[in-house]
Amino acid sequence: MKKSYVIILGLLIVGLAAAGWARQKDDKNCTDHPMFSRMPGYWIHSCSEK
Repeated sequence: MKKSYVIILGLLIVGLAAAGWARQKDDKNCTDHPMFSRMPGYWIHSCSEK
């Protein structure tokens, strides 16, 4: 029984760590337009100014 708790705790820790590593950050110097809000879970991959 104790072994089951250790396995479940280990899987939980690995899952939380993987979720942290999977977060993406916006490309450097890229920002959202002030009139629009960002959809949850999305990030800016690249940007250019024309």
